[in-house]
Amino acid sequence: MLGWRPVVPIRQGAPSPLQSARCDRTRRRTQCAKNRLCRPRWLGLITQGAALARACYYPCRIRPRRTAPMKRIGIIVAGSAYPMDGFKSGLRDLGWVEGEGVSFEIRAAEGQLQRLPEFASEMVSLGVDLIAVIGAVTVRAVRKATSTIPIVFAVVVEPIGDGLATNLAHPGGNVTGVTTF
Repeated sequence: MLGWRPVVPIRQGAPSPLQSARCDRTRRRTQCAKNRLCRPRWLGLITQGAALARACYYPCRIRPRRTAPMKRIGIIVAGSAYPMDGFKSGLRDLGWVEGEGVSFEIRAAEGQLQRLPEFASEMVSLGVDLIAVIGAVTVRAVRKATSTIPIVFAVVVEPIGDGLATNLAHPGGNVTGVTTF
């Protein structure tokens, strides 16, 4: 009777062939393959160490937040300052809120055109970042006062004919704006 083995009772505590070290490793591997929650200890230690290092390192790198410098926009109009409320409202819709990143310096000549050069030189001395104007007369007065500060105009009928721009696509210089045909 080849292949016949006598039935021998297994003693408690004695390793059986199914409990050998090799079978134990195989069993763990198959359990890990079935259950992804089974991970080696060293992976957990590395993860915890990386998290601790990151928690200790990043607070040292935090710097006080730099606030962007306040942008100053100079506005000069030949008439009243009332139309500038719409301009300020449009900038507010784009995220430029007065007092929170932008400030306005508004000068209105109230029809006294001889005051325009005075207002233009005042804006230059204030060091505004941009000068917004309405009308060709106002643009000419501001253009005489500065060649470095950007000038944005509105309601200029003929910017090329008035000598404010060389080309509508590329105005050249420090003057640009919106025109009507």
